[in-house]
Amino acid sequence: LGQIDDEEMGWIVNLLVEKKSIGMGRRSETLALVAEFLTKLCEDRGVKGQVFRKSFARIAIAGAFEIMDLNGRREVQSAREEEDKVRLSLSMISFLCVADEYPELQDSFCEPDIAARLCSILDSEVKTCSVSTPDLPAERTWTGRDTRLLLQELAGKQEAVVA
Repeated sequence: LGQIDDEEMGWIVNLLVEKKSIGMGRRSETLALVAEFLTKLCEDRGVKGQVFRKSFARIAIAGAFEIMDLNGRREVQSAREEEDKVRLSLSMISFLCVADEYPELQDSFCEPDIAARLCSILDSEVKTCSVSTPDLPAERTWTGRDTRLLLQELAGKQEAVVA
């Protein structure tokens, strides 16, 4: 971590916001590795961690939610693709759970578009994951701690079942 400069941090974060297909080539694996690196960077108590949290974390948080949303809606054709999909989501969730420990970043988790993405992520998990897929605890992020948001999502699902 000590050798990464600010420009390289920005380049790595931009990998999360590029508009490329997640299922293309080894992109899912690459994004999981990016999330794992960003988790370490966010956890860093030194200067590099401070720079990341001050200058890049908010963009990375929004990008992680977007990746999870896109990934959740992705249809997979094989067990290998399912494993990649799960690894990517779990890597993003790990990053988000570390980032939400920092009070200065918590407001990033309360943005309306982030809340809408969480609802979409939760809905996609129900629709696209197989019975054998491990739980993807996106609701454990700071956004998921908003019980009103979770109840709204549950109420919407209940209405869909009744209709």
